[in-house]
Amino acid sequence: MTSHRQATACPRKTQLSLAFPCSAPTVRRATPPETRPAMPDAVKCPNCQSEHAYQDRDLWICPECAHEWSAAAGAAAEVPQEMGVRDAHGNVLTDGDSVIVMKDLKVKGSSSVVKGGTKVRNIRLQDATDGHNIACKIDGIGAMNLKSEFVKKA
Repeated sequence: MTSHRQATACPRKTQLSLAFPCSAPTVRRATPPETRPAMPDAVKCPNCQSEHAYQDRDLWICPECAHEWSAAAGAAAEVPQEMGVRDAHGNVLTDGDSVIVMKDLKVKGSSSVVKGGTKVRNIRLQDATDGHNIACKIDGIGAMNLKSEFVKKA
């Protein structure tokens, strides 16, 4: 049994021309890509200042320190607090207020101590670069300056 194969001729490939006789090629100038941030409303983490925070429903999450906060709290934190001297609890102090010393304070240049719980009346606020922004007179000690972080409003 001999099988005969018929040789099939390979059909000739014809080339198709897509050139149109009446049109010239169109040349377009390259336009620069838009320069906008990847996340237009990017928020930094209030804990570690990371720029990689992402939003999950109504919470923002920082993948670096795992801190979570709400968008409403972030907006409230951006509102600057009013200027002024504040006590340890955040209450605004004014001239003439009475304050209570929160902890024992050593008097510089003396062996005396201002005891915690001492009430100081009629304070005067001052601008001081060293942080002592309250001028007052304390019974038994005399005139001195205090830092507002060690007192609370009475």
